[in-house]
Amino acid sequence: MNKQGFTLIETVLVITLLAFIIFNLALIIFNFSNFNVYFSQSLSLDNQVNLLLQSIDKELKSAIQSSNGSYPLDIATSNELAFYTNIDNDSLIERVRYFKASSSLQKGIIKPIATGSGLYIYPTSSEIRNVLVDQLASGTEPLFQYYDSNLQSTNKITSIRLIKFTIYIKENKNANITENSVIIAPRNLITTP
Repeated sequence: MNKQGFTLIETVLVITLLAFIIFNLALIIFNFSNFNVYFSQSLSLDNQVNLLLQSIDKELKSAIQSSNGSYPLDIATSNELAFYTNIDNDSLIERVRYFKASSSLQKGIIKPIATGSGLYIYPTSSEIRNVLVDQLASGTEPLFQYYDSNLQSTNKITSIRLIKFTIYIKENKNANITENSVIIAPRNLITTP
């Protein structure tokens, strides 16, 4: 007998084969989309870090005496740097502070407040803080290193001529850590003996 059509076994085999192909195709698409998300997050983080390095470089190069006459650098520790600069191009000089807080890098800005006697103060209670990067790698590596005119490491604020800012970022759950750094020579630092 010559009957036309498929047997039950042939139909089950075709359906099984199609299901296998569709499952593997879906798995490939899923993995590709995960890679795409990871890659775009990585690029976004790289862009964020590059913008941060450019910003801190620009701000430090334009560091000047504060509105009350203080030295351009205010705090210089391994995980905190505060200085005075005019970030918004008005007549007042702001106090800008970069600091590590837990696993984040933050930036604080204080606008000076005029007192009745014509002097300016920088109350720390009025500091406006923003989180710049929230994926700092944990560890003891310093964010900031300071060097004098002889390129010797220094902690004396009035001797600082170069500042190295290094940021260590934990990119993902696999603990991949990237290091980005910039060396900045602030222009308006007064030379002291």
